Amino acid sequence: MLRFSFILILSVFSFYAAADTIINICDRGKIGRLIAKAKQGTTCDKVSEQKLAEIDYLFLFDNKIDYLPENAFHGLTSLKSITLAGNNISEIPENIFKGLNYLERIDLGDNYITSIKSGTFDGLVKLKEIDLHKNFITHIPNYLFKDLSSLTLLTIEGNQIHKISKHAFKGLTSLKDLWLYNNQIWWLHAGLFGDLKSLEVLEIGGNNLLGISRKRVGLSETVKIDWYSSK
Repeated sequence: MLRFSFILILSVFSFYAAADTIINICDRGKIGRLIAKAKQGTTCDKVSEQKLAEIDYLFLFDNKIDYLPENAFHGLTSLKSITLAGNNISEIPENIFKGLNYLERIDLGDNYITSIKSGTFDGLVKLKEIDLHKNFITHIPNYLFKDLSSLTLLTIEGNQIHKISKHAFKGLTSLKDLWLYNNQIWWLHAGLFGDLKSLEVLEIGGNNLLGISRKRVGLSETVKIDWYSSK
C-alpha cells in the first residue's frame, strides 16, 4: 500500500512537471529579457510557459525600451495591468494586446508614440484605464475605442493632437474622465461626445479652442468642463 501511494505521488508530480514547458522568448528583444528576469529570475531562453500565463501585472517603467514586437505579451493570458511609461517607444503594433482578455489598465505615458492604429484596443472589454499622456500623437482615428465599454479613464493630454475623427469616442459608454488638455485641438465634430453617457469631467484646456457648445458636441449639462492648462 505504501509503495502504491509513493508511486501515485510520484506520478502526480511527474504529470505536473511535464505539464509545464520551458520556452524561449528571446525573440521579443529587450522586453522578453525584462519579463524573464523580473518575473521568473531567469534568462529569456529558459522561461516557464505556465508561470508566464500566471503573471497578472508588468511594471516596466523607465527601462529604455524602444521597441515592442507584436508578440511581446503572447502567453501572458492573466495580465491585468501593463506599465510601460517613461520609455522610448515610438510604435505600438496593432495586435500587441490581442488575447489579453483580463487586461484592465494600460500605461504608455511619456513615450514617443506618434499614432495609434484603429484595431489596437479591439476586444479589451474589461479595460478600465488607458494612459497615453506626453507622447506625440497627432490624430485619434474613428472607432479606436469601440470595444471599451468598461473604460472609465482616458488620458491623452500633452500630445500634439490636432484632429479627432467624428467617431473617435464611439463605444465609451462608461467613461467618466476624459483628459485632452495641452494638445493642438482647434475643431470638434458635431456629436463627438454623444456616446459618453457617463462622462463627468472633460479636461480640454491648453488647446486652440475658443469655446464649446455643449449641445453641438453632445455634452450634457452635468459634465464639468475644465479649461485649466499647465502650459
